[in-house]
Amino acid sequence: MGDLDYPEGPSDADLLSAWCAGDRSASDRLVARYYHSVHRFFELKAGFIADDLTQRTFLACVQHAASIREAASFKSYLFGIARRQYLDHQRRSGRSDLALDRFGSGTDSQTPLSRQVARREEQQLVLQAMAALPDDALLPLQLYYWEELPTAEIAEVLGVPQSTVTSRLARARTRLFTLVSRIARRPQLRDASPQEIDAWARSIASPSGGEASRHDAPA
Repeated sequence: MGDLDYPEGPSDADLLSAWCAGDRSASDRLVARYYHSVHRFFELKAGFIADDLTQRTFLACVQHAASIREAASFKSYLFGIARRQYLDHQRRSGRSDLALDRFGSGTDSQTPLSRQVARREEQQLVLQAMAALPDDALLPLQLYYWEELPTAEIAEVLGVPQSTVTSRLARARTRLFTLVSRIARRPQLRDASPQEIDAWARSIASPSGGEASRHDAPA
């Protein structure tokens, strides 16, 4: 299968179909397409083992390729596996969520991810605040801001109803906005609007560092 067959490049569905038909190069291309995103998913709270968790995610994906065609999308299926790998790691290691007051005094500590991808003070600030959130708030925010999944697909990843995702995202964004205000040192950052903080969070995953596209934001 060559790109000449697909003027805009093969879609995930095209590559998945070829993969299930035995085309190894199609699976390699899907892995290459999403490797960075999956690795970033783990880096914020499991940076020291992100490489291993990423490899495990794609290995599980390869091992269960036949069932992927039943998923709403390859991306949501893949991040569903990534979420299970992350939670399994948390259970095995006995690690607990970071306390919300970890950044209460305005510490300038950085997460492993922020040292690698954050290009502006605003991005560093958002990453510090996100790292302080518990998993039930952090994971949907990562999928919403960085992977731009619609709430229906986030629901598939998390294994909960779409209405639950909508309410979780609304609460998680409120907690994020509060934390950003608490740990920001400069007044203009401390007084940022929710829309500005949304844009900072999306820009972390944007190659240019600019604002990513908007989608179905919870009220």
